[in-house]
Amino acid sequence: VLAVGLVPLLVAIIYVGSRSSILLEKQAQEYLRAKVDGFATMVQLRFGSIEGNLDIIKEQLKKNLKEDLVKQASRERYFDSGYLTIFTSDGTCIYHPSVEYRNGTGLYSSDDSIREAVLKKQGFLKHTADGTQMLSYITYIKEADWILWGSAPAEEILAHVNALKIQMWIFFIITA
Repeated sequence: VLAVGLVPLLVAIIYVGSRSSILLEKQAQEYLRAKVDGFATMVQLRFGSIEGNLDIIKEQLKKNLKEDLVKQASRERYFDSGYLTIFTSDGTCIYHPSVEYRNGTGLYSSDDSIREAVLKKQGFLKHTADGTQMLSYITYIKEADWILWGSAPAEEILAHVNALKIQMWIFFIITA
């Protein structure tokens, strides 16, 4: 008789846990998108402010602006250890936290997921980097010909989701 009462409780816990996990994962992805899109909007505005200048001055202003934006990209953090990477549409890495990847196409040439992302230019992506499962959001800025790629380890993004699942199972075990 007691087991009959636990079945609906188990079903409710599984359903609520599943729905909550999906909701929290989507919320984490939206956070990542908002952060990357915010940086992209700032880049677009700053590039837009150069457009009214003479061509001879414009190129120097763009060069200085790109250098400044790369410095700002180095300060971007997503969750605990996530970061921003910048590629051009030809696969050249403009900025990566690891210096050895900058100003070349080595990452693009050697990694299928990076080629896929650079060609995709927009949207969410799941991939593996150095053995770590990553969740990423990518957006393209036409004015700069930059692909902004915000990434964070999936375990950091989903930490609250996983904690919620564990708590729900503990609750079920205690009540059973």
